[in-house]
Amino acid sequence: MALGGTIALDNTVGAMEIAVLLAALLFGVLCVQAWTYTNDYQRDPWYIKALVALVFVGNLLHQVFLTHSLYIYTVTYYGDIKWISSIPWSFLALVGTSGCIAFIVQLFYIHRIFNLSKGMYSLPIFLAVVSLAEFVVNMYAVYKAKTITVYTDQYKLKPYLLAYNALGAFLDCLLAGSMIFFLMQSRTKFKRTNTMLTRLMVYCVTTGIFTSMAALLTIITLVIWDKTMIDQPFYFALPRLYGASLFGILNARNDIRNGTSNPTVPYSANEISLSLVTDQSQSYRPDISRR
Repeated sequence: MALGGTIALDNTVGAMEIAVLLAALLFGVLCVQAWTYTNDYQRDPWYIKALVALVFVGNLLHQVFLTHSLYIYTVTYYGDIKWISSIPWSFLALVGTSGCIAFIVQLFYIHRIFNLSKGMYSLPIFLAVVSLAEFVVNMYAVYKAKTITVYTDQYKLKPYLLAYNALGAFLDCLLAGSMIFFLMQSRTKFKRTNTMLTRLMVYCVTTGIFTSMAALLTIITLVIWDKTMIDQPFYFALPRLYGASLFGILNARNDIRNGTSNPTVPYSANEISLSLVTDQSQSYRPDISRR
């Protein structure tokens, strides 16, 4: 469908509506995960609770900005070609928020890798540099987008958007691969410990595959349909996927340790070495005994 014979709505505003619905659905999943965390892990240290709160609030703001952008397009300036083809301030805000959420979660995983590597600095520093580069590219894309008055001119941002998503997919694969490598190095002769490590490796794979696939699909749609909004359902799902991966691995600690979905005794992050969220001063130990 075209509006006034100039703008096709199906692959622009229509695609954005799909993105908002998908993001809202995933935000609901995130709310359930956050509720589970607050109930089961009340003994976690303050900095883990602060991390969870920061990521959740970031996703909440992202959803608000995304919904506001859709409202501007479909209600406030409905039928106004000038506004439908422009980029509202909330759209720029949600892109910046998305980059911040990804950066925060990636730094958390980099810290886990540092703990697993028993103090190795070279790999975590390299991963941190890649994450920082991704963040800077995203913020620069937001800055450049301020000069664009027509959304169909977003192809001018194509190099930055492609670089951002390529760095994200590359880094997510590196993070998952690094954690799996160090977990394999931690295997022992004890079957129960190895079983826990295997479960944790599965979680590492799942935390990286969804964000990587979303980034790759964003790249593909940007390359093929660079003057549309078809990439938005994948791109705007990224903050939810990063949040879900963080909340998922935190909420899975009881299951990983006990091998059951109904643990009777909650354990805090510091009580389970395999949670990989201990202080840097604590060396990684695949000990499964309760302290």
